[in-house]
Amino acid sequence: MESDKTDKVSKDFYELCYRQYEFEMKETDQIYQRVSVVLVLLSLLGTIIFKLGRIDIVDQISNPIVFLYYLSILIALICFALSISFAILFIMPRKGKYKNLANMKVWQNWRDEYNNYFRQTGGQDKIPNDALLHEITDKLAEAQTNNAPINEKRRQYFYRCVLMAAVGIVPVAMQAIFYLLLRVKGI
Repeated sequence: MESDKTDKVSKDFYELCYRQYEFEMKETDQIYQRVSVVLVLLSLLGTIIFKLGRIDIVDQISNPIVFLYYLSILIALICFALSISFAILFIMPRKGKYKNLANMKVWQNWRDEYNNYFRQTGGQDKIPNDALLHEITDKLAEAQTNNAPINEKRRQYFYRCVLMAAVGIVPVAMQAIFYLLLRVKGI
């Protein structure tokens, strides 16, 4: 009776570990899908900064509008550089590698080795289901424990990247306003 309770707990724990592992793997896939959004956002921001940039009026920096124009460009470039830095950290995981479950061939080899061990020691001919369940549960828990902090760190980098790009929109808008003012004044 107690072994049924232990098996039930093990199966419940296996299901929990599997759901967590599956969640982390889906999160990893979503991270790779977000890369395209980040690349488009950064390309757009960089293009706008470049298109609105002028170097022909540097000698007139004593003019307040020209000074504010270059200041807004500088702030936009700083935000852009920070956003790119966070994007690089987001795209390339820095801490550890993702752990996956082994492929079916590895599990089959494990099962065969386990069965051979039992035959050699005079035990049963087939591997008990709870041994496989225990082994898989351990691997799932280990992989999930490894993958969760990596995904969390990458999510933080993604949010910081988007935040810096969003903050960078303000100085780019100011750059655009000063660009128009300079054009209107004929500078």
